[in-house]
Amino acid sequence: MLRYFKEIIITLVVVLSRLPFIFNSLGSDLDAWREVYTGKVWHEEHVYNVSRFPGYPFSEFIYSLVYDRPYWYINLLSVLFTVGCCLFFFRILEFFKIKLSFFISIVFAFIPIIYINSTVAMEYNWSLFFLLASVYSILNKRLGVAALFFGLIVSTRFNNIIFLPAFLFLTYYYAEKNIKKVLQFSILSLLFICIFFLPVILKYGTHFVQSSGASEVSYPTLLSLGTLHVYGALGIAAIS
Repeated sequence: MLRYFKEIIITLVVVLSRLPFIFNSLGSDLDAWREVYTGKVWHEEHVYNVSRFPGYPFSEFIYSLVYDRPYWYINLLSVLFTVGCCLFFFRILEFFKIKLSFFISIVFAFIPIIYINSTVAMEYNWSLFFLLASVYSILNKRLGVAALFFGLIVSTRFNNIIFLPAFLFLTYYYAEKNIKKVLQFSILSLLFICIFFLPVILKYGTHFVQSSGASEVSYPTLLSLGTLHVYGALGIAAIS
């Protein structure tokens, strides 16, 4: 039996189950069309304008390379990222020795929100791919790679920065409770975030976190929304 037989089956199942549905358009969500249009302007006029705040520089850059390709070509990117999601999910389940990990990974691929977003140009599954890749890297103590993936999580969807406390906790637990390694991961993650967000920062300065309709940013509100409102009091206590 092939060494990667299960991984090959997962890949084939995901790809073949999506192919009939990637030819029609970029999807019904206008945000996907905005990202592709931002990529078009970026490539043709060498001017960067966010598709919407706070900016989605990774997907916007990728679309600057493929904006003029057929719909199926662009949507295929989401299919491939979904394949990666399922493979990393499978590896994480295997790491924890979860029974039926192969079948769970197949079922995961057909969760409605995963399935729908794997056939359109929205970057949700791209973001999930980087998140799972970062988790898997932490489990295997590859903190530099994990930090790189975390930077890509945030550059794909900035609101994913709210996961940083959970990732620091995960790093602490699986890096033998070594505070230096936690600091290493956090510094590298913030560095990669800044690097990947450079187009946005250079164009809009530090105010890029505001929405297009807000006059100013309330950082205490953002901190509250990104911590207490997500993890709850017990979650924050556990992380602390």
